[in-house]
Amino acid sequence: MRYYLVASLATVLTIASTSEARSQAIDLRPAAGAFIPTGDQLKAMDRGALLGIGVGVAFHPMVSVVANGTYIASHDKTRPTEEFIGIYQFDIGAEGGLAPMGVFRSFMLRPYAGVGVGMRRYSPTAYALESVTKGLGYGAIGLESPFARGGVRLGLRANLSKFEGFEEDAPVTFDRDSQKLDLALEFGVRVRIR
Repeated sequence: MRYYLVASLATVLTIASTSEARSQAIDLRPAAGAFIPTGDQLKAMDRGALLGIGVGVAFHPMVSVVANGTYIASHDKTRPTEEFIGIYQFDIGAEGGLAPMGVFRSFMLRPYAGVGVGMRRYSPTAYALESVTKGLGYGAIGLESPFARGGVRLGLRANLSKFEGFEEDAPVTFDRDSQKLDLALEFGVRVRIR
């Protein structure tokens, strides 16, 4: 856990120092939403809430490099007691958007999309189970309503991972060769800090 926090902080500081030297715009991106497992993951984990924070560095008015840290609260559905699972996700990627378009007289929307890679740590509270760390890839789409120094955002992320459960003899059978897909519906803001 400590390793992921240090890696996240180091990445954010590296991006920020690089952008400061080149004077790119930097923004913070807090978000909250829902974690929605699908397929095999839905057999093992319940839907849950998520909280996240990200930093974006604009290298062009329409393109940013983004780094995100997300915490997801879920439950292990394979056990009668439904043990709590804390999921920690860190990812880095690129995001591109179009120019804002007028929808109503004074209401603007800017569509965006992103892709990236990262890691996710599944940490069950059950003392008999070990934490599991897996790599992931993601794709995201969304809409932003811009304001003076940022925007209000609604987005959908699809995360693809190789999660295989917590132990070999789990009562839920996984196809261990398949990718596992889950979705994240996020509502947040983007606030420019420099």
